[in-house]
Amino acid sequence: MKNPLVTVFMPVYNGQRYIRESVESILTQTFKDFELLIVDDASTDKSVRIIESFNDTRIRLVKNKKHLGLAKIRQKGVDLAKGKYIAFLDCDDIALPQRLSKHVSYLDSHKEVYVAGSWVEIIDEQGKKTGQVWRHAESPELIKAILLFRNCISQSSVLLRKECFNAEHYRADNWPAPDYDLWIRLAGKFKMINIPAVLTYYRKHPQNMSGDAKKEIDDCTTKIMKENLGRLDINVLPQEVRIHRLLEPGQQNLSLQEIKAIEKWLLKLSDCNRNIGRYDIDLFDRLLKGYWFKVCLGNSYNGMKVFERYRLSMLSRNTRWGIAKQFFLSLFCFFRKSRLVDITAYEMTKYFI
Repeated sequence: MKNPLVTVFMPVYNGQRYIRESVESILTQTFKDFELLIVDDASTDKSVRIIESFNDTRIRLVKNKKHLGLAKIRQKGVDLAKGKYIAFLDCDDIALPQRLSKHVSYLDSHKEVYVAGSWVEIIDEQGKKTGQVWRHAESPELIKAILLFRNCISQSSVLLRKECFNAEHYRADNWPAPDYDLWIRLAGKFKMINIPAVLTYYRKHPQNMSGDAKKEIDDCTTKIMKENLGRLDINVLPQEVRIHRLLEPGQQNLSLQEIKAIEKWLLKLSDCNRNIGRYDIDLFDRLLKGYWFKVCLGNSYNGMKVFERYRLSMLSRNTRWGIAKQFFLSLFCFFRKSRLVDITAYEMTKYFI
């Protein structure tokens, strides 16, 4: 019996509430050449019973005798996958019917691309759309650069070539945020893209947004970011890490002193990248200039002093829509109004990057 072209990997730990819907979203895909590999991480609820109730030979269930944790179970799934491609879906998310078809078609026709994500739409615990869509950036060089500041690849939207794992693997010591850690390292070796279409629903609910989990993820993200900044040959100081974390998702109510510190940090990042060329220099500088505008607009309640700081900075020179952005910012500063913008969203990159 030949191996399937795609392994859809679904890790499960106490996922009884949503797993039936997640499994059904894979079994009803328009693309048919796949196996659904489900690894249960020693669940104590009815997850396994629900999975075993499906009568479908494409499902391969593996049951852990003891709980391994997120990073180890993801790596175990990768090691067990039989497909040329591996798709990921968490047990509370939903794949749209054409997700696999569109991803496989893209990777088949773009041999130079190794990882493909997509946009994702957010649903609540009842499965209702919240109106929020994560429109991630599309191009490989931009994705690589944005990963210095935030994750822009949604795990449950990804299809990748299994051979990626000959070069990198999940690291257990970064278990609260293993995906972000992996994407950064893969982006340094392979081209990654996001298909500009919603192919997955990501579910937000109390279990994946708990306070303890958020703190662990936040601490791990800071650690991963610090390591990634080191690839720019920077000896990052603790206060610089704090300044860096202010950029995403964005911080309002900053003092003028903090705004000046961010400007200094962004200029330092530009200089370091120009020295070693880790990122495309022109694109990276445009991204930094976009962040500078974001910071100033998000803190324009400080008044015209913020506008003057923006206008005189090296980071405001030769920017896209430069005069329009200065005019826009001057109005917000004059009326002491602030607004946070996502400069890395797909539809915003033409204005900021």
